[in-house]
Amino acid sequence: MKDISYKLITFIAIFVYAIATVFSEGYYHPDEHFQIIEFAAYKLGNIEDFQLPWEFNEAIRSSFMPWIAFWVMKIVANPYTVMLILRLLTAAFAIFAIDRFFRATAKLLPVHVVPVYQLLSYLLWFLPFINVRFSAETWSGLLFLWAVSYVYEDKRTAAIVGILCGFAFLARFQTGIMFAGLFSWLFFIGKWPVKKLLITGIAFVSILLAGVWLDYLFYDTFTITAINYFNVNIVRDVASQFGTMSWYAFLAETIIACIWPIGILIYIAVIIVGYRKPASLLLWCIIPLSLVHFVIMHKEVRFLFPITNFLPFLIVTAFYSLQRIIISRILFWGLSVINVIALITVIFYKPSEGRIAMTRYIHTHMARSAKVYFLEGDNPFQPYSFLTQSFYDIPELRFTSLASYSKLEDEEFDRADGLIIRHRVIKDTGVIRQIERLHLKVVKVGNYNWISSIKEVYLGKLFNDDDYALLMRE
Repeated sequence: MKDISYKLITFIAIFVYAIATVFSEGYYHPDEHFQIIEFAAYKLGNIEDFQLPWEFNEAIRSSFMPWIAFWVMKIVANPYTVMLILRLLTAAFAIFAIDRFFRATAKLLPVHVVPVYQLLSYLLWFLPFINVRFSAETWSGLLFLWAVSYVYEDKRTAAIVGILCGFAFLARFQTGIMFAGLFSWLFFIGKWPVKKLLITGIAFVSILLAGVWLDYLFYDTFTITAINYFNVNIVRDVASQFGTMSWYAFLAETIIACIWPIGILIYIAVIIVGYRKPASLLLWCIIPLSLVHFVIMHKEVRFLFPITNFLPFLIVTAFYSLQRIIISRILFWGLSVINVIALITVIFYKPSEGRIAMTRYIHTHMARSAKVYFLEGDNPFQPYSFLTQSFYDIPELRFTSLASYSKLEDEEFDRADGLIIRHRVIKDTGVIRQIERLHLKVVKVGNYNWISSIKEVYLGKLFNDDDYALLMRE
């Protein structure tokens, strides 16, 4: 029965992650695209260095992940197929790493809570969305999760732990803070002998040196990107130019981002485990990274993505002893309903306002020489004035920028094939009249209307329905 439960949950997880992989086209944050995919496109010779973001000239990004994208792009030409392959690769890696960590830690929990723990490990609502992203945050977290699973298994794997943590560092330098916490735990709490610690450290440094070699091949000059990153974003504090936030505002933002009942639950779980088990390996890994990001001025929720796959074990460890209390069962089922609704929403959600879903539709369904109108700033192929999104470009497309929708005249649109607007604009009375007069209909939206409705219920006035929509003549 136990084996059937394990296989069934694993099958459900694979099914959910497959859906998320297909639907989650686009990038959660511009760095996910511009500092990996565009870097790889440059190395292929598809774009020039002046088209890359400023981070390229400063050489502050490791080339580890761009090289992975480079080899996929070298084999596959279609940009949407490339990204689907990279998401599939990430999802498969996530299933593998989560399974390894689950099997290594399940033995520390009572048997009757293990199925709940396995379900949460895959299906805590935001995990499928994060775990299909080909991003530095996701890959660093998964590599580190895999490394820690070896520590829980307590095998003679000092070198493997160091190697995996080294690759996690190459994916995202901030993971080095987690490695420092892990190494400290191994020394003070785990009581690893000096020989094993040395092997772990040497293996870690070896991967860092391999990363320097990869960066040399990528940047065509000797450079140490980790030192460059520290100098630019910590010493010169360039990162703060992109926004600062107080620790309490960041606390509120992380709670809201997790959906506040679940967000509060996570922070309570941290407090409980910290009180009951201060020597927990889990805390020594995730607390240092969390504290650093609460202290630094430039903060973003995605900076904590590397720790998200540890949260199910943290939650179950904190709360399984309360299961016989009636109120906790009511809370459990209430949170379960919230989690399921959020999970269904997020696996069908297309990030970046559905921008890449829009460009894919145009790529697939419209002629290469089509003429498309859009309001200034709403070109999904070039969403930022200061960044060149070349990867999805269709050079033959003819774009016409409108100062306002009142500029869209009948005779002009007779020569156009489509109109791109933001979905929220369709609700404007004046725009509705203009659309009706021109006999336009919506043929593609970035995200399903029901997703926008659910987001609006949760965020209320904070919600800004900014998804793209493509209109064509009836």
